[in-house]
Amino acid sequence: MVRRIRRSYRNPLWRRRFGCALIVVSALLAGTASRWAGGWGWLGALPPLIAGVWVEARTSDGLFTVRYPGGKRRSVTLACSGLIALVGGLIVRSMIPAGIGAALVVAGAGFLGAGGGALAWHYAATYAGDRIVKLSDEDW
Repeated sequence: MVRRIRRSYRNPLWRRRFGCALIVVSALLAGTASRWAGGWGWLGALPPLIAGVWVEARTSDGLFTVRYPGGKRRSVTLACSGLIALVGGLIVRSMIPAGIGAALVVAGAGFLGAGGGALAWHYAATYAGDRIVKLSDEDW
């Protein structure tokens, strides 16, 4: 069983799904906790949210490096849908039950962080590498 999980985790597409699943689980935890545990109960949803964002962003950055088709489009889509869910959750939070609003806000923040984090991570590293090469070329 452990060997099968390790083998699956080596597959970057499986890791992306795992990261998104962690974000969804944290949104469900936040929705349930805010509905039943009060205002501070949703903090228990932060560790899986951070782990899901990190797994998704790092895996997407690796797929950008090998120029996997559709990788950038997926990250932009994740970031845009996360922004829409985040803003929508903040707007309608007072109109719908507390659990649904909290789940929308946490899911939106997670997907925005995953998509935006992947794009920022890749382009910042590429920009920094290009600047280092340019500066080292100017020295000669």
